[in-house]
Amino acid sequence: MPAGDVEFARFVRTAASDRAGPALLEARLRSRYPRARVRPNELSGLDAALYAYRDGRWEPSRSS
Repeated sequence: MPAGDVEFARFVRTAASDRAGPALLEARLRSRYPRARVRPNELSGLDAALYAYRDGRWEPSRSS
């Protein structure tokens, strides 16, 4: 999720509070962010995690 998007981060935490799976979490996020995507971390050796993308894809942080 975008590091500077406090509102999106708060919404993700609330939507994921019951540890919903990726599909359900994505559906919840899309109620407010229609282009949202949720993807599981599929790299071996790392802890299980879900990544939430507000606009459907990863974007680098913007420097000022």
